[in-house]
Amino acid sequence: MLKKTLVLSSVDGGNEKAVISLEKNNGDTMGQVKLYNFHDEPNGILTLGLKESDRVVKIGLTRVGNFKYTFSTPLPLELSEFSCAVVNIYKGEAKPLLHGCTQNTKLSDEFLAQAVMDMQDITTLDGCEKVLDDNHIELEDQEEIDAEIDKEISSCGDKCTTCKYRYAFFSDEESPHKTESFYDSISEDISNLFSTHSEEEFLSQIIPFSKWVKIENDDDDNYYVLGLIYENDQVKYICYGVPGLYTDAPPKELREYAEWLPLDSTKENEYGYWITYQDAETGENVKASFTVV
Repeated sequence: MLKKTLVLSSVDGGNEKAVISLEKNNGDTMGQVKLYNFHDEPNGILTLGLKESDRVVKIGLTRVGNFKYTFSTPLPLELSEFSCAVVNIYKGEAKPLLHGCTQNTKLSDEFLAQAVMDMQDITTLDGCEKVLDDNHIELEDQEEIDAEIDKEISSCGDKCTTCKYRYAFFSDEESPHKTESFYDSISEDISNLFSTHSEEEFLSQIIPFSKWVKIENDDDDNYYVLGLIYENDQVKYICYGVPGLYTDAPPKELREYAEWLPLDSTKENEYGYWITYQDAETGENVKASFTVV
């Protein structure tokens, strides 16, 4: 038994990838193609073009799951050195999507052109639909696809986050185990507070790249401030502040992490705010200080 695995890349230079696994057993060649970084499953019919020596072999792909396809052929293949192209046939047109080759093989435009020409057997949409029906292939809607992806991701544990190859298949935004930041988890609540309370304009002016609101207590005239400090247009700190006159120690409830921020840098021991800072990524309280402008 001979097994080969090959990574295919987008013909157009995009992030789309595929992993093709081939297995030769008793003269037959079979395998699986798994697509990555496709926002939607390709419509139409996917076919594998495999070039070995001077010939191109056309092998139909049968869909067995979301972004998963299997194939088999009785044709004798050596699988020592070869090139592959995945071609999509849709509305009578054949378009190469992905290609790749073994280490000592060079891809050529002629191979892709030949693969496309050899795939162009089906010239009508009805023909495409008939092949799908004959192979019992049903394209699921996006909700079902997303549910299947979530199921697969949850079953792989932490392997994706530690796999050194994960960036070959996922961009940063699409990495399957990209964790939600602390700010992401509370951003809706913070947005509501910013939309329903008045701006604390003075703090917004004296602290660069920040915005603040004043949140008043219903039972008395006291208030506290909520602020966001940005770095490179991303929220870096979530801040909570209590106004008052300077004291040697912060209020008891803020004592461990609060920093004093005077509203006038020339009068540091007069009026200002005791402010705590949370790291927007982790939610941990941190020590931070800012010079007023």
